[in-house]
Amino acid sequence: MKQAIVVVPLFLLLLTILYLFIPVSPEKISHESLISPDAQVVLTQYDLKDRVAEFSSSPLGHAIADLRYDIVGKELGMTDEEINHFQQLKQEIINTYQNPLVQMLIGREISVALFPFAEEEPGEFVRQLSDHLLLVSRPGQNRRMMDVATWAISSDERITTVHYGVHAITRFELEDNRRLSVARVRDLVVMSLNEQILRNSLDLYDSDQQGLRENEEYRSKIDQFDGASFVGYLNFDGLPDLINSAILNTASADAQVRLLDNKQMEAYSSAIFGAWREEDTIMDKAVIGMRPELLDDHSRSVFSIQGALPQSHTRIAPDTIVYHWSNQFNPETLITMIGGETSGSGTSSELPLLGDLAQITGLTPPQLFNLFDNELTVAVRGINENQLVPLPRFMLSVKSGEMETLKEAVNKLIDHYSIPVRRKTIEKAEIISWGGIIGISSVLPTLSFTDESVIISSSREQIRKYIDPQRLQSLADNPSFKKMSATLLKPSNSITFFDFARTAEMLQEMVSWGGTMLALKDRELARKSKVLIDDLINPLLEGLAMYSIIGSRKYHDGNTIVLESFTRLDNGTQ
Repeated sequence: MKQAIVVVPLFLLLLTILYLFIPVSPEKISHESLISPDAQVVLTQYDLKDRVAEFSSSPLGHAIADLRYDIVGKELGMTDEEINHFQQLKQEIINTYQNPLVQMLIGREISVALFPFAEEEPGEFVRQLSDHLLLVSRPGQNRRMMDVATWAISSDERITTVHYGVHAITRFELEDNRRLSVARVRDLVVMSLNEQILRNSLDLYDSDQQGLRENEEYRSKIDQFDGASFVGYLNFDGLPDLINSAILNTASADAQVRLLDNKQMEAYSSAIFGAWREEDTIMDKAVIGMRPELLDDHSRSVFSIQGALPQSHTRIAPDTIVYHWSNQFNPETLITMIGGETSGSGTSSELPLLGDLAQITGLTPPQLFNLFDNELTVAVRGINENQLVPLPRFMLSVKSGEMETLKEAVNKLIDHYSIPVRRKTIEKAEIISWGGIIGISSVLPTLSFTDESVIISSSREQIRKYIDPQRLQSLADNPSFKKMSATLLKPSNSITFFDFARTAEMLQEMVSWGGTMLALKDRELARKSKVLIDDLINPLLEGLAMYSIIGSRKYHDGNTIVLESFTRLDNGTQ
């Protein structure tokens, strides 16, 4: 952090000199012409100044600005010194951002590129990372020349200039024998802490090649992001090694860390993502290149599933706040996500429960997983007002063509553990419920078998409405869902609807209830929790509610995965 604070004013000084004494070329060139095709990561933001101003005036921006960091810090156990340091750092960031040169720098376009590490390169990870970055900026117009000049004269940092071909490279000598090298190319300013990377960039530009567009993966996808205010590019070749290096460098010596599986990542070639803003909607898109031939057999079969239109949204309640449908559900991923592994024998040393299931049901985990199809629906409703404990209502439905085998396996588990259950048949569907939770009348864990699906729910009522052919209304009638249906209801492999504003309200209720329970147990703990709830959690949740409705879909286009999301904004005053 100390180095970063030193670098910023030096960097700004250099820009001052460039803009005061070098005329601006009217010719506009692309940042891509200065970034080589082997770049690992490239992030480009257009009109950052406008985006920051827009966010600062938003409900979430106001909420973050108004947070009582001193009060919250004390309740979190921070010392006065730590709080003061945080406040100073915050003010330094604000002052740096408000500097006229910084405003000029970020006003139009700024790109950051990360290049691969050499395997033999020693050194601390953060330093290596900074030494492999290239920054390309298209500064805005200088309208405050005198103010900038006055500020620049006050610096006494060492500056030298060397010629490299037709280019002039200006060097800023930093602490720890580090150097910031900067050059001007037409209307762009290029800089790096590694002068060789800067020189490579200048060589690339002089070669009249297309730079980053020489990379076929990038070239084949980038035109889909015309007009985006933010664009990111990831080259997956070598990226897992970079991420694993970061994980190992930041983890403590005795920490158990889970590294990325390089073999699994080989199936991904690249990704480009971007964001647009249109009136009250933010649109995001990601295009991920795949190598299906490198997937395992099961993953390749899942990847080959064609997009379809969901129907389950016509069966769930209209007040659903979270809805997710997918026809590429893979049960094995649930085990992988929590750190387990399955084998042909069906045992797992990391998850003994899998072994118990195999012993009781006579089915190995692979056999059990094969009983399920790939179509899944998840639905979450808000809190029941008559409920003492504020918990959301949940339902999960998975299609299966092996219903009798599943029923048999469930009955074996019920008998083995002597679970007292209640059985009921509704609309020809068998419903099994057990163990109602005291004080939560509407929560009654329930399992149901229909002709085509296994359904798990927090209550019988949810299942009853889901399987009722006479239902009067559904999520399809929800006004918010209807507004997004034109963009969501297209052939897809997954669709998600998220009423975030109502979810934020629900979370506030849950947090408030938790604070009340703490008050009954420990008055001092309750006091601290009240401060955190009132001064941190609730303001942030109220600010986040500006992202009122979120919808997303995933589909395949050849050997690419496409992700699209649409976020409706509510920037009303709070």
